[in-house]
Amino acid sequence: MGSQQVKRILHGIKRKLHRPKPEEARGEKGPDFYDQVFLENEDLRVHYTASSYYFIWTVIVDRIRRARRKAVLEVGCGTGQLAHAISPFAVQNVQKLNFRGA
Repeated sequence: MGSQQVKRILHGIKRKLHRPKPEEARGEKGPDFYDQVFLENEDLRVHYTASSYYFIWTVIVDRIRRARRKAVLEVGCGTGQLAHAISPFAVQNVQKLNFRGA
């Protein structure tokens, strides 16, 4: 995969990400914000192989496999789709960490 293709992929991901409106406060969001994002984004509720992010996850899995990592820590995993993509193919130990208010 060439650098131009990677740049196009990353540009596509950036376009899909939620961009705050000017009137929204920047910085840390509460759990209600992320619950709403989850409800509004179909990609977050499907199996990881059906997600539009799957193509970039295959690149990440490939890089982890080539690096011969035995463990991965995914911080801010949200629904855990990337961790599920990594688990069966690349490493023996995948730990997920996501912060959620009580």
